[in-house]
Amino acid sequence: MRIFSQKPFRKRLIAGFIVLLILLNYAAGFFMEPMVTAADVMWQDFRRQKQLDTVYVGSSFCRASFNPYIIDNILGTDSFNMGTSSQTIDESLISVRDAVRTYHVKTVIYGVGFYNFDALTNKNVNAKVGFRRAMEKSMSLPQALRSKWEFVTGRDEFSDPLSVNYFFPWLYNHIDFNDPDAYEDNIEYKLSGKSVLQIAAQKEKFRFYRGKGFLVKDGVIDYSNIEDTGKDLYDNHPDPVTMRKMDELCRYCRENGVSLIVVQTPKTAVDVTSYGEQYMRESRELEQFFAQRGAQYYDFNLIKPSVYQPQPDDFEDFEHLNEKGSSAFSTAFANFLRGHSEDERRNLFWRDWAAYTSSLQQTGTMIYGGRSGDGKVKCIPAR
Repeated sequence: MRIFSQKPFRKRLIAGFIVLLILLNYAAGFFMEPMVTAADVMWQDFRRQKQLDTVYVGSSFCRASFNPYIIDNILGTDSFNMGTSSQTIDESLISVRDAVRTYHVKTVIYGVGFYNFDALTNKNVNAKVGFRRAMEKSMSLPQALRSKWEFVTGRDEFSDPLSVNYFFPWLYNHIDFNDPDAYEDNIEYKLSGKSVLQIAAQKEKFRFYRGKGFLVKDGVIDYSNIEDTGKDLYDNHPDPVTMRKMDELCRYCRENGVSLIVVQTPKTAVDVTSYGEQYMRESRELEQFFAQRGAQYYDFNLIKPSVYQPQPDDFEDFEHLNEKGSSAFSTAFANFLRGHSEDERRNLFWRDWAAYTSSLQQTGTMIYGGRSGDGKVKCIPAR
């Protein structure tokens, strides 16, 4: 029985156990991890572009706002929307570097909200892992292996126990447990030999994918059923680590001759006014931060109505545009860039909170009115 205490046997036993875990994890991933996610669609479509000169990066604020087709038609650009759900500054940096390296883009438009600057954003490990895995599927094997190594040894991820999710994606990214047909469909997709984009075209959830990374929703906000605003949901305080990475993004763009334009994407006036004057103060601080680093910053929640004024039904929820709203915003944004010099643009934004709220009163825009008895947000006309 001494054989069971010998080191070679123990090593083989441990090695066998590890191999078994790997096989079980692979099997679980094959059955449970979806063949196609929104990030998969974005990366696969990005790789098949012939040329690009402009990319939009950021979280769902970016993805829902910038329609590349409309903007390209007005500006004559060739652009792509690289926005993904809950994209952190780390992933935005990855996107920018990849776009510069692959297509030599000269303009980066970073779509943001206050959420993108706080500490909570940078801690979203699940979003980071999902983004990475989707990106790696679109890479060659050597590139994918290098990406995996960079992620698991990175300073932020290595120190976070949630980084183990990288090796078990089916734990957080899985098909619907309550839909037996989903398992069969998932397996069929994986065995079909079809590309991610071919499969996405067959799935209901991607029927609003318009191409060039632009995926929209067709919902319309119900102002009587808003449960939270950005002020309720997010930390809303610039995080030193996140801001250091924002500085890194600015520096990378400067060093590579890339124009960086940071845009606060449109939210409802209900969301903006829930902050009170704090909104304008924080927006001005961000403007100064980026100006000091050679980037342009424009808050389209504070732009004057002569340039852009969203309609009540332009929103899918309190902070995301729907397709109608995105069309209106993209048109206004492109005309804003085409029709005004950088010096002229500064005068097109409200810089006084009273003047901003007065402009809302003239149109009767819905604004924040506190909380109702059932805890929902009260939306009242600014009049």
